[in-house]
Amino acid sequence: MFINIIADIAITTIITTITIIIMVGKRKKKEKDWQNLFQNSYAKINLFLDVLSCRYDNYHNIITLFSEINLCDQINTYLTEDGKITVLSDVSKISGNRNIVFKIAEFIKNKYGIKQGISITIKKRIPLGAGLGGGSSNAAVCLRILNQLCELELSEEKLRDIGTKFGSDINFFLTGGIAIGRNKGDSIEQIVPKIADKKSTLKIKLENILLVNPGIEISSHEAYSLVKLNKVNKNKFERILNAVKSNDLKEVASNLYNKLEDGLFKKYPLLKTIKNQLLEFSASGALLSGSGATLFGIFENREDLVYAKERFSNKGYWTFITRCEYPLPSNANLYIAR
Repeated sequence: MFINIIADIAITTIITTITIIIMVGKRKKKEKDWQNLFQNSYAKINLFLDVLSCRYDNYHNIITLFSEINLCDQINTYLTEDGKITVLSDVSKISGNRNIVFKIAEFIKNKYGIKQGISITIKKRIPLGAGLGGGSSNAAVCLRILNQLCELELSEEKLRDIGTKFGSDINFFLTGGIAIGRNKGDSIEQIVPKIADKKSTLKIKLENILLVNPGIEISSHEAYSLVKLNKVNKNKFERILNAVKSNDLKEVASNLYNKLEDGLFKKYPLLKTIKNQLLEFSASGALLSGSGATLFGIFENREDLVYAKERFSNKGYWTFITRCEYPLPSNANLYIAR
């Protein structure tokens, strides 16, 4: 009997030990996985952009209607043991320490005393200098990932404060979905959330959007330096905002507006030609996105869109068929631990 008791104790001890080993292993694996986060970094288009006035800080006061689209870069972020910050990309121009992502990582590391190194890999799909917000989107994703990886628990307000230091559009990408941008574009009022919540019942689905970029890079500084301030298009903004809220796609297409077009079309006539061609190919509406040089057309007919894409692609232009559909399901996972 004594031997049986000893045997039972031994078996129980072995089972307990194995259980602990498994649990510790799972915890270590989870902790290891948590050191590496992957996230898509989405582009945007501006359905409306009016320039209201010059600011004291050399920016401009604007009112714009942002919309995220499903074109995205991919960002993979690691915490490392070497204490260094590295940013690598398949586009050499944004690798190294001049990238806005590097600057944000450096700020976070120094501000909050992060001892680990930070390694960021960016797989680019959003063209550079294209008016699609690729750099600002990358910066916003970097902020969110580092907040999570480094367990900083920074509030949304604090993230926005940091974002404003590095770029006007970053706060939109911290919010996502569809939103109004005011002041220099950094004051955000969300219209349709990125992720479904109980507060909002609005939904929008913009499909059959064709992006076209002829390979011209335009900086925001250049675009705004060419703008002429005149009458504010308040009524047009109200019309497109109401159209978005009511999901009236025809009305959205007919009220697209960007004040930066006039100056940029004079300097780069090809951009105006592409816009006119989008309309000739039966787009319901066409517009320069942000500061350019990407234009987009909204099509009712999928066949017309495919035909237009083929025509522009044959000229050697970058093209992409995209959509805007928000909010995403409430259980959507924006971060993937690897």
